[in-house]
Amino acid sequence: MARRLEAIDRVLGGISSVAIRVSCVFLILVFALTNVEILGRYLLGFSTLIAEEYVSYFLVWMTFLGYAATLRGGHFIRVQVVLDKVSPRLGDFLQGIAALLSCGLCVVLTFSLAETVRMSWLFHSVSLQVSRTPLVIPQSIMPVAMVLLALVFLNEAVRRLRSAVHPPRAKSEA
Repeated sequence: MARRLEAIDRVLGGISSVAIRVSCVFLILVFALTNVEILGRYLLGFSTLIAEEYVSYFLVWMTFLGYAATLRGGHFIRVQVVLDKVSPRLGDFLQGIAALLSCGLCVVLTFSLAETVRMSWLFHSVSLQVSRTPLVIPQSIMPVAMVLLALVFLNEAVRRLRSAVHPPRAKSEA
């Protein structure tokens, strides 16, 4: 069982790593597109007409793709003041329950976001901007990233609850 959990953790780590790298690419695109728009408007007298729209999409994609890596890195929201006042075992239990509840919330959000994408697909919804971008394109990353976050929360829950029930043995000093 421990080997399976480690294998799952490695796979989730690899996927999260790819997601954060893609997120970094979107950050570069935000920087580039914003600067092209600024330089174009103020120095050359033209506008891309799509910069604001696409920068918004890229920021959302960056955020969603960064969630799993943020959680895996231990930088997601935690109530540290509570954890500081309880034993490590109880802290693991509380964090495991919180991760399980968060996983459930992510599953609900995934279905809701997938329904939004489905409706955009069915009705051929496009943006109101000049680009007329099919909304299914910018919306599609959200349920995918939410599934990844749910899996990372589930992995965290299993790891924490397992640690609370079977705490790691202290290594004997030799």
